[in-house]
Amino acid sequence: MLTEAVRQIVEIEAPISFDVLIDRLCKACGITRKTPVIVERCDYLVKNARIYKTAQNLSAHPTPDTKKIFLWHYEGEEDGIPEHYRVPAEGDKPRDAQDITFQEAARCAIYVCKTQFGMPREDLIRQTSHALGFKNSGGWVGNLSEAAVNFAVSRGELSETPLKIV
Repeated sequence: MLTEAVRQIVEIEAPISFDVLIDRLCKACGITRKTPVIVERCDYLVKNARIYKTAQNLSAHPTPDTKKIFLWHYEGEEDGIPEHYRVPAEGDKPRDAQDITFQEAARCAIYVCKTQFGMPREDLIRQTSHALGFKNSGGWVGNLSEAAVNFAVSRGELSETPLKIV
């Protein structure tokens, strides 16, 4: 039953961070404390459900503690840019920047850039952060937005000129 719940959560929310999945499962089961045993059991459920996992580390000073695990529908999905990105509902606060993949943020950067017919790199990074629901573009948010822009450029979705990205 729990393995099926994992599959359903990933089906609806992928890409989703492993930490958010644990929070969703704990809430559904009425568990209020996330212990190491709960984390271990959730990892077992993910393996059992045959969910594809990747790691992302956008910290300016990466350590094993700053690595985030993301869950995907299938292997290879993380190589592309999703067709959509998610923003908070009006009045809600945004997800933690650490819980958003740079692939999803890349879709946001593409949308922002194309609706503005291009802009300088720094402006695109700042505007991508704002479009994702963040008031500032420093720290994790800035790292996420910068990785998103770089990914979109590397995939050919955006082009960089000396003056701006289009």
